[in-house]
Amino acid sequence: MAQQVLSALQMPWLLSAYGTLAQSVAANRLPAAVLLTGVAGIGKRTLADDLASLLICVQPQTTELGYLRACGQCKSCQLKDAGNHPDYLFLTANDKGTITVDAIRELTRVTAQATHQSGRRVIVIVGAEAMNSNAANALLKTLEEPPAGTFIIMTTAVSSRLLPTIISRCQHYPLSASPEQATDWLQQHQLNVDFNVLTLLQNAPLALQNFIQSEEYAQLQAFSALYARWQQGEKGALNELKELIAQAPVERINWLINWVSAEAKQAPSPLASQLSQFYRNLLNSRVVLSQSGINQVLQVEKVISYGVLVNRE
Repeated sequence: MAQQVLSALQMPWLLSAYGTLAQSVAANRLPAAVLLTGVAGIGKRTLADDLASLLICVQPQTTELGYLRACGQCKSCQLKDAGNHPDYLFLTANDKGTITVDAIRELTRVTAQATHQSGRRVIVIVGAEAMNSNAANALLKTLEEPPAGTFIIMTTAVSSRLLPTIISRCQHYPLSASPEQATDWLQQHQLNVDFNVLTLLQNAPLALQNFIQSEEYAQLQAFSALYARWQQGEKGALNELKELIAQAPVERINWLINWVSAEAKQAPSPLASQLSQFYRNLLNSRVVLSQSGINQVLQVEKVISYGVLVNRE
């Protein structure tokens, strides 16, 4: 069965940003460049797509709640949904994880041409941080003098990797969800999640939904049970944690970082001090694990050896 395509209007944490953007479209005040930022799984691409659809639509409609949205029925909407709209351009990283200067130059070439449908041209760049330096500089030229009727919508989870000059030429919309919003939305989809998992994925509802429905979630539940046993003073549980983390060190070291951080905030002294040191060691270990040529299993064993010294008596 095909997965349901969700709209930003179905994601409460996106409603404020969507409403502001839609009002700007209605008033012909939308800036030529919009930058949507937020953690993975917060819905940046969904919001970008909905905004692009609204800009492309020739007969937008108002919902019962007062939000302007694309009709989904006009010729422009149908062409976009089919991936054939000549004034809608979508760009993301190639197989090597890069947005190249040639790709940006092609966008620039197209934007110099006349539009075909509504008089608007929309460019969506997902994962804009993937632009290499040449690509970023090429895009900057377009942002400095955007063609009339052209709108550029970019998304990024790592805004620090964008040129400051690019950021300064965009209207910035940071996106986030509260723990309550994430929990309520997941419960509406018959999914439950505990606090540690919420913080692990930074309250990003879509990331949480995908993770809970993945095979990796069962491993996280096993991890949680082992950590609880270690909290109760069972030292052997930490060795089992080490084995579980060693199966996928780069991904799973974050689990231990998250759990230790949460416990350290609530633990009595001197246990809190020991856990805080363990937490700092784990952060350093995460940096090391991300480097190439590292014996990851050995690194996991090294950092866990400090955890064994934590005195829970």
